[in-house]
Amino acid sequence: MHNLCQPDILMKLVTLVTSDPPDDADERNRYKYANMAYEVLSSEKSQICETFANHPDLVSNLYEKLQSAEPLNPLLASLICKVIFSLLQNVSKVSDDIHSRRGDFVSSLVANVGTSAVMDLLFKSISCSASPEISSAYLNFYYKQGLVEKLIALFKADVDPAAQSNAAQLLCDILVIRCSREHQTCNLENAGPNSLLDDIESTDTITNLLTNMFETRTESCLVNGIQVIQALLEYRRYRTNLPFISHVCCQRNSVTRFDDTDIERLTKSVQQVHAAIVPRLEDFHSLLTNPPEKSSVVHLIRTLLSSNNPTINRKLTTLKTLPVLMDLFFAYPYNNFLHTQVEQSINCILDNPKSTSPVTSPTEIEEKGMVKTEKLILSSSTDTQDNSYTR
Repeated sequence: MHNLCQPDILMKLVTLVTSDPPDDADERNRYKYANMAYEVLSSEKSQICETFANHPDLVSNLYEKLQSAEPLNPLLASLICKVIFSLLQNVSKVSDDIHSRRGDFVSSLVANVGTSAVMDLLFKSISCSASPEISSAYLNFYYKQGLVEKLIALFKADVDPAAQSNAAQLLCDILVIRCSREHQTCNLENAGPNSLLDDIESTDTITNLLTNMFETRTESCLVNGIQVIQALLEYRRYRTNLPFISHVCCQRNSVTRFDDTDIERLTKSVQQVHAAIVPRLEDFHSLLTNPPEKSSVVHLIRTLLSSNNPTINRKLTTLKTLPVLMDLFFAYPYNNFLHTQVEQSINCILDNPKSTSPVTSPTEIEEKGMVKTEKLILSSSTDTQDNSYTR
């Protein structure tokens, strides 16, 4: 172990992990030594961790590979990210080095977020729950480095769809991570502030996301952007996405309902999303006739209707969105997902006056304006007469 922990030996192991094997290497053994080196470097042995702490050049070689302008080798990227995360967890100097001197670390990760291993590194470091202090340090670091802003900037026409998909998923994961951590203590007052979460939920952030989506109007930007907005609007995620241990904890302490802090924060979050969406409702309405994105937009409209926001209700009525939904319902007879969303949209309109949800408005939806339209009656009567779906 003494010889293995020598700086020059560890540097050779780092080189094996960060260097592409020769093209003429035997395919069966091509990554054999890289995997062996990874197993040693991520073994979390105290002597190895100490050597990394005292020799920053070892860690620098790992970072430099992620900062390369060339596309990352997916397998090597996976090994590098796993080694880095192991060091972040066990070597405080490595964590301090990132927080104090590597201001471009986040930019490098975001530039390669289309690689699943890099996304996994971001996710693990954000969800790190070793201690409240470490968790808070990472969240504050990512906030100061503008992680959310950099992820939102990926929703452009010239960005790889895989990067946009991973960026959207990471933003959604941040929402769920915060919820899980809060409810594991069953006490929101002890959960502490989360600047990263507040940044995602801010009206400015959502406005920037919507601007990027509708400036490019590519399928990837629209679908993945809607996924983020959907996650922000689905306040029920704070109940349904909790891990099993959280439910047990809450049940043990008889915490089964939203408290005042829950209601206040969730209401604020949903209202901020509404403020950004209302000016863009006409753009969303126009997407209903665009086949690639129609199902995602219908799902979003169903969620907006369930929030029972008076401004949104009036705008959707003015745009005659419901007749368009009914047209889609009959135009795509085999799209079960779309049918479900349209049916739930109508249920939201009919049931919302009785809604007791803590984050929805008590204002009644004007049923005559939203449901009893000539288009709805015509579509329903046509379906009844034919007794079958027709295009």
